[in-house]
Amino acid sequence: MKRNQSSLGVILTGGLKEDVTPWAGASLLIELYRKAGVEAAAERALPKKKSSKGLREGQMVESFVLLSAYSR
Repeated sequence: MKRNQSSLGVILTGGLKEDVTPWAGASLLIELYRKAGVEAAAERALPKKKSSKGLREGQMVESFVLLSAYSR
């Protein structure tokens, strides 16, 4: 099995034979999102919420990233 490490620290392993669901890539997408610093950038760039209830700014962006990646 060949292993590659990207500059973000995510290790990619090829040659896997297992069947996966369409949602299998969601964890990789979120891991890349977090390691790339998008969540932290969203927290800095977006206006702060007036209430502490609900999702933080970075979590909201994360939700939209997942929704856009898996919408039809």
